[in-house]
Amino acid sequence: MKRTEKITLNIGLNNNPKLATEVNAHIKYSGIFKDNLFYFRNDVSEYKNEVEQTLIYQGETSFCLSTCVDTIERLASVFKQDCIAAKIGENDLLIYRIGYKGEKQRFNNEYFLTMEKENTPLIFEDIERQAFNLLEDSADALQWITDQPEFETLETGSSAKQIIKEIKEYLKH
Repeated sequence: MKRTEKITLNIGLNNNPKLATEVNAHIKYSGIFKDNLFYFRNDVSEYKNEVEQTLIYQGETSFCLSTCVDTIERLASVFKQDCIAAKIGENDLLIYRIGYKGEKQRFNNEYFLTMEKENTPLIFEDIERQAFNLLEDSADALQWITDQPEFETLETGSSAKQIIKEIKEYLKH
């Protein structure tokens, strides 16, 4: 049986083009967490004297240290982060993205976030924002459909127009 190590990652969201839900998908796809089981939560940390929204991931890994480092380097590149802070077993690391040329910092436990707070299975701000964007897109698509001359002859025309009206009214609030 492969040996497992506890692993905790701090992934910043400043400069990160991915939503938290997309970061989760990349984390799962990377396979770094054994059986893709991990806890995560959202918090605020500091990097280079700037406050940064941060995702904290914790679980176990069956990857060896060098494979963990390689995987995290790739994740840092995808997330456009200078580095990702990680605790892997007894190793405390700042793992920089591939090709990083700037000044490298030393790991500082004072800034490292852990899972001490209650585990948060979902980050609702991202979900709410995605749902809102989807609702806006749906209203636009429905509006385009109802603007077509052929639509007036369909029996469902009035109910679709009512749905559009309700969606647009909801989006105003």
